[in-house]
Amino acid sequence: MTLLADVYTYDDYIFTHSFNVTLYTLAIWVELNINNKNLEILGLGAILHDVGKTLVPLEVLRKPGKLTEKEFEQIQKHADYGFHLIKNVHTVSLLVANCAYQHHERLDGSGYPRGIKGDEIHYFGKIIAVADMFDAVTSNRVYRKAMLPHQGLEVLYAGVGKKFDNTIIEAFRGRLPFIPMVYPSN
Repeated sequence: MTLLADVYTYDDYIFTHSFNVTLYTLAIWVELNINNKNLEILGLGAILHDVGKTLVPLEVLRKPGKLTEKEFEQIQKHADYGFHLIKNVHTVSLLVANCAYQHHERLDGSGYPRGIKGDEIHYFGKIIAVADMFDAVTSNRVYRKAMLPHQGLEVLYAGVGKKFDNTIIEAFRGRLPFIPMVYPSN
């Protein structure tokens, strides 16, 4: 709870994004009809996936223009920062820390922080990656307007097999009508 409070205090967008990612992640889990043994771990992993951003300077996180290479490297470090913040909480499963660590890894190895691919990425990381990407592109950001939900799905489908697991995307699409959405205002 302390980590989550730190996120809210640091940047309310990160908190709202993390909440949405958690809702999407749990919706995917329900659609996949997987046993609930690890549901708490997945939920904690989703809500804390971006906790490492509290160690990235706000001027970088909120920069309205194009990031420099150095600034983008700072942003990418949030996955590593999050892993270390969470793993130091001894009452939380190491798998929760791995969710923060792997949510930007991609099936083809093009992700970060380690560039791992395929089955090297934990299934929870693959689920959170889909939820994270969808919320990121369908939310208003300082550097661009939100896409509509159908456009967000197109982004996911463009990455099927290369970036994202098709089964997870299909599960998400199956739950999408049941997920409350806030559409951007014009």
